[in-house]
Parts: sequence; C-alpha cells; structure tokens
Amino acid sequence: MAFEDLLNDPVIQKYLHELVGPTGMPVAAAPPDGEVTDEELAEELG
Repeated sequence: MAFEDLLNDPVIQKYLHELVGPTGMPVAAAPPDGEVTDEELAEELG
C-alpha cells in the first residue's frame, strides 16, 4: 500500500491526529523528500 493510500484511510488519519494533533497533520500528510535530521532542521530554523 502506498503512503498516499494510507493517508486516505480514516483509521490511519485518526491515529495520526491523535499522535501529532491538528497542527502536525499537514506535516504528517506532506513529509519532506529524503531524510531530514534534527541537526539540519535546527540549523535551518536558527
């Protein structure tokens, strides 16, 4: 099952919503391409 198909599953949507909350849902639904480390993110955000 493709990642996009998983996001259309209401059970998966509810689980993600419980896990990341409403503000985290856009991030969970559109992850960045490739791997992003905490260090890279901290450097980018200052």
